[in-house]
Amino acid sequence: MARRTSLALVLLLLSGPLGHAAPARKTILDYFRTIPIHYLSSNGLAFDRIRSLTVQDLANGFLKYEVSDAPLEGQVTLFRKTDGSPLVALVIDDCGGCGEGYHQTLHFLEEHHGKWIDRIKTVLPPITEAMLVAQINKVTGRTVTVDQTNHVYPDYRLPQHGTTIIVQEQGNVPTPLFHLHWNKTRFDLRAP
Repeated sequence: MARRTSLALVLLLLSGPLGHAAPARKTILDYFRTIPIHYLSSNGLAFDRIRSLTVQDLANGFLKYEVSDAPLEGQVTLFRKTDGSPLVALVIDDCGGCGEGYHQTLHFLEEHHGKWIDRIKTVLPPITEAMLVAQINKVTGRTVTVDQTNHVYPDYRLPQHGTTIIVQEQGNVPTPLFHLHWNKTRFDLRAP
């Protein structure tokens, strides 16, 4: 009996200090502070991350930032996988929605041992320009064609609530074309 008690005591002591809880789960702000700048700004422009925040919803894992002298805007959302590990979604608007010259970049980041890896190819189904054109024509009733001078680009809106990303046509009246629904492994593409 004394031997079992001693073994139990040794195992308890090896498991960690008594009375200490597990480390707190990181918030979207914790991740935002450590994401390399080349993911937050395509031109590598450094900025004060905390002062740039215009929306800070930690409970829902959502941030929005704006750098007025760039112009640069971004949205950051935290998704959780089936095993509880984080996937950080990031949309950068490198021209603040200015229309011409508007450029949007989308990343899905995972942190592994301090290194950030973009998982966009493994979690996001491809959305081609032909798919966008067909959906614009169907949803809006307009007839959109694409040629060497006229192109259609997706505009991604990350969710502040829920787990569905809205894909709309860039530069026009925001009409949802697709929904990207998070299934805790990857995104499923659905019509709105």
